[in-house]
Amino acid sequence: MKKLGFDESAINELVEQIEYFEGEAPQRDDIVRSYFKEECIETIVDDIVEEILKLNKEKH
Repeated sequence: MKKLGFDESAINELVEQIEYFEGEAPQRDDIVRSYFKEECIETIVDDIVEEILKLNKEKH
């Protein structure tokens, strides 16, 4: 993170936000699962991964 220009304070804040997010993640996961079937979630994740991989290939 320091290579990207973040100072110690910004890094610590990011770590705190990640830890908070991880603590709430199971509850949010349950909410998402209540709206969508597992198959639908897997399709969405697969599509997102595919798009990210495309972006990565375009950069190289």
